[in-house]
Amino acid sequence: MKWIWLIVIGGFLTVFSGCKKEVKVWDVQYKAVTLGPDIPEFRLTYKTSSGGTKLMGPFNTAYWESDTLFDMESGSPVELEMEIISGKGAYELQILRDGAMHESGRLKKGDTSLVIESYL
Repeated sequence: MKWIWLIVIGGFLTVFSGCKKEVKVWDVQYKAVTLGPDIPEFRLTYKTSSGGTKLMGPFNTAYWESDTLFDMESGSPVELEMEIISGKGAYELQILRDGAMHESGRLKKGDTSLVIESYL
């Protein structure tokens, strides 16, 4: 009887001590969409999957999107910053997680910068 309990406890410990915690990963994309007819010149900076930042621009466009950043782990910081260089315009900044809205913010016409940030 003692041997049966030792085998059961040993099997239990073997099964559960070898389990690794599964980390959820996400595909992330950043977007900037104009909210009006005015299109200023702007720069964008966003957080990469390695934790660094990437500066893009200058742009004069009504719509911008980053390449998709694959396999970003849960808990990773995400951030998108828009800086107006010249002119005025209103934009919606978006951070998408697996194609769905994760975080968004609005740059009002006349404002010169906006940062949206979150964790996955």
